[in-house]
Amino acid sequence: HFFHDDNAAIGFMRGLHERGFRVPQDIAVVGYGDTPNAAYNLVSLTSVRLPIQKVVEGIVRQLTTRLEKKPVRSWQRLVLQGELVVRESSQLSRVRQGTDSSK
Repeated sequence: HFFHDDNAAIGFMRGLHERGFRVPQDIAVVGYGDTPNAAYNLVSLTSVRLPIQKVVEGIVRQLTTRLEKKPVRSWQRLVLQGELVVRESSQLSRVRQGTDSSK
């Protein structure tokens, strides 16, 4: 399961644990944002890390353009590539470490 943010994914993992499910053996979980909490759960959360520096640069460019009263589009798309930070909550971590016993 993929979640829009790490906190939702962490809450989901807690709910799974309370119901007797095991992460990642029974279900893989991935969050988004790579918050500090992601790495410090009982089962660390695989997450997509945002390129924060590039996000900030894009926002500053937009603000500067508006402050200089240059013509701007009502919307602008900024496409950024995140980084998958593989941890215990996904089967990927076992495959990458060469310990996947499901082969």
